[in-house]
Amino acid sequence: MRAAIGLAIAVSVWLAGSLSAAHAAMSVSISAHPPSDYVAISQTASGDYALEWQFKPSQKRDVGQTFRTSAAFALDKITILAAGQTGAWGAGFELDLYEFPQAPALSAAVCLGSQAGTLPTQSALANDFYLTFDIANLGLAAGKDYGFLLRFTPASGTRIVTVRHSDDGTAYPDGTCFEDTGSGVFAARDADVVFYLERHVPEPASLFLLALGLAGMRTLRRRR
Repeated sequence: MRAAIGLAIAVSVWLAGSLSAAHAAMSVSISAHPPSDYVAISQTASGDYALEWQFKPSQKRDVGQTFRTSAAFALDKITILAAGQTGAWGAGFELDLYEFPQAPALSAAVCLGSQAGTLPTQSALANDFYLTFDIANLGLAAGKDYGFLLRFTPASGTRIVTVRHSDDGTAYPDGTCFEDTGSGVFAARDADVVFYLERHVPEPASLFLLALGLAGMRTLRRRR
């Protein structure tokens, strides 16, 4: 009985930690280096060209990338490589997450949620920097096609982030770069965004409590 109670407490604490992380606000960080730990999926080929994720008074372009999972995992962070920016520091934006049940077709996209964020107010890195979006954790199933879309919050002024991508669409065979220029229709591009997807790793303390509860349950079973 005591072991069962211990297990219940451990599981409750572990779930509470996961839920609190899942409902945390999205944060954004900048680095001169790409992520190296807990990367589940990535596309690292960068060519000579770049695509402008932008919002102008007379023009907009939302930029996204699709990808396919080979195993289930909890998505924790998304990183892209940017070549530069114009008027984007401190700008508000939203990151949308989609599932594409009929991939490679983009027309049947199912929105899994949107998260709001704000780009940093400044950075010493002027060119070729990595933007990491620490999102509310999202569970992804194996063998599915998903995607993310970056879009600036409507406001006055011009905001541009120049996103690095491959020279063509052969660099990453399990997805594609796509855009929305204001029509609400996604259009594929013959390229792939440089991106890194990091999986969520539970806090060591939560894992310890869960393991402790499981050990107590095994002890109870042996005594019976």
